[in-house]
Amino acid sequence: MSRKLSSSQQELFQFLLLTQEKIQKPFGDIFKEKLSTMQFSTMSILKRYGLLTMGELAEKMNMPKQQMTQIVNKLVEIGFAVRHSDEHDRRIIRISTTQEGDALLRATAINFWTKRWRRSTRWASRKPSK
Repeated sequence: MSRKLSSSQQELFQFLLLTQEKIQKPFGDIFKEKLSTMQFSTMSILKRYGLLTMGELAEKMNMPKQQMTQIVNKLVEIGFAVRHSDEHDRRIIRISTTQEGDALLRATAINFWTKRWRRSTRWASRKPSK
């Protein structure tokens, strides 16, 4: 059974493909030696929202807590995230990025935007073909 996509669905699909090609892939190329895409996305969410419980983080990442735990374990192991015990309820554990994790996010963003800027200036300085 084949179903035809509406024009808005087709446009959205094309937009997602373009996003993958123009943003996610270049970002992935920059940090692939250090982190997986999911680890980088997790760190970005932590940086944006601050201290989050595993449940809150899993919800924002739209994934099961068990899978999120594996990603966070690896980030803690390599020193890019840290767990904090709640002072009022020791059962609650919150996660945040470390200074090293923040530095990696900053360096990755700078590297990404520098490459984008170089590409755009090269393109803008090209002479039109006759």
